[in-house]
Amino acid sequence: MAAERAKGLAGQFVMDTHTHFLRDDTRLEGFVRQREAVGRAGWNPTLAGKPQTLEDLKFDNYFKEIFLDSRHQGGAASPARPPRCLRTGSSPTTMAMDARAKVNARLGARRLHGARHLHAGVPGLARGSGPRHHCSSSPTP
Repeated sequence: MAAERAKGLAGQFVMDTHTHFLRDDTRLEGFVRQREAVGRAGWNPTLAGKPQTLEDLKFDNYFKEIFLDSRHQGGAASPARPPRCLRTGSSPTTMAMDARAKVNARLGARRLHGARHLHAGVPGLARGSGPRHHCSSSPTP
């Protein structure tokens, strides 16, 4: 019955509107533990019994798993939430837009779009004249 259902849905459009990967300089091991728990729970059998690493959560594996290993046809890269950019000057929105450009260039198609964070209370934001992200000094594409 499951095989019949899968066959019936084989042509269905698949889009994930909230995708993430970790920055190259991250040390957030909690996400690795979450990925291991997903494997143990059986939600993604390919993760079961396989040691997970931070590399599994960074851009290259994100690209492979979402755009090469699955039926995923489109999506949106979501900016990372922790505003580390306040210290580094690197906007999560800019990082999402950079990921969009990199994925689409590798695939030769517009399959990834970018999501942005809008923060209430940023001067000029309601009128559209303020920055699109509290860490950006100018709008991102």
